[in-house]
Amino acid sequence: MKKTFVQVLALALAVVLCVVGFSACSGSSNASPEMYYATTAAATYAETGRYETVSADMAPAAGGANTAYTGEGVYQPADSRKIIYRADMSVQTEHYDESVEAIYAQISACGGYIESSSSSRSAGSGDRSLSLTVRVPAEQFRAFMDAKDSFGVVRNADIYQEDVTFSYIDMEARLETLETKRERLMALLDKATVMEDIIELESALSDTVYQIESYTSSLKRLDDQIGYSTVCISLAEVYRAVEVPETPKTLGERISQRFASTMDDLSEFGEGLLVFLIGASPVLVILALLIVVIVLICRAALRRSRRRLEAEHARRRELEAKAKENKPEDETK
Repeated sequence: MKKTFVQVLALALAVVLCVVGFSACSGSSNASPEMYYATTAAATYAETGRYETVSADMAPAAGGANTAYTGEGVYQPADSRKIIYRADMSVQTEHYDESVEAIYAQISACGGYIESSSSSRSAGSGDRSLSLTVRVPAEQFRAFMDAKDSFGVVRNADIYQEDVTFSYIDMEARLETLETKRERLMALLDKATVMEDIIELESALSDTVYQIESYTSSLKRLDDQIGYSTVCISLAEVYRAVEVPETPKTLGERISQRFASTMDDLSEFGEGLLVFLIGASPVLVILALLIVVIVLICRAALRRSRRRLEAEHARRRELEAKAKENKPEDETK
């Protein structure tokens, strides 16, 4: 009886432990990193009216992995730092005119402008290409980059950002110091009466003014780069725009992707070879005729040479036969 009671108590205790463990696991799984990031972002937006980037190490890990939150403010710093944004993209298109119109429309919609442009056409295939350096307001940089898929098949898009906050603050401080120095030099120059002092003060004042203009120009250039982001676009017209495939995850996907890539390469090579042969057919026909003429001349020369050798061998054989017939009998014995 006592043994049965102990077994029942142990079984009940095991059931309780299982229930508690399941509840703990369920509670920890609900507190996922995605929920943490979403809650943090929502709270930040409610307080400040904007999203801020949340780093992965600020959230609890689930299964040993952290998932970073990417909100609207991924391109904008949390504070008022001086950031220069640049981007380079390469685009392929089968519809060149439509892609150019889409780029121009997006530039206009974002309030940007074209700083420089260069277009060309291939002499062989006739394919067109366009290189643009576009300046868009920094606050429209994200919108412009989000619309890049409307330009064509994007082969690559690289985004760079440079923090120039410390350089900007340093220039402002130096400029303020130089302004104070210029005011003091001008005050001393008004009071100076000795010619040597006047010349020395004017020289110092000239150097100070030069430095002020240099720092002012540098600050204006930084303001322009900060206020307007630079996007370099390379657009190429192609017969067939090939999209960048996703990274294969399984062996079957890798084999299938490699096979499809090989077939595409073979198809493109075959089409290119056919176009080359048809396009260069006049030259190839002339080359073929020249090769035939050269072969015929070489064969005729070989025949003549062979006939000469055969005639020479026949003449030698005749001479040897005559020499044997004219030998005395005693010499032959």
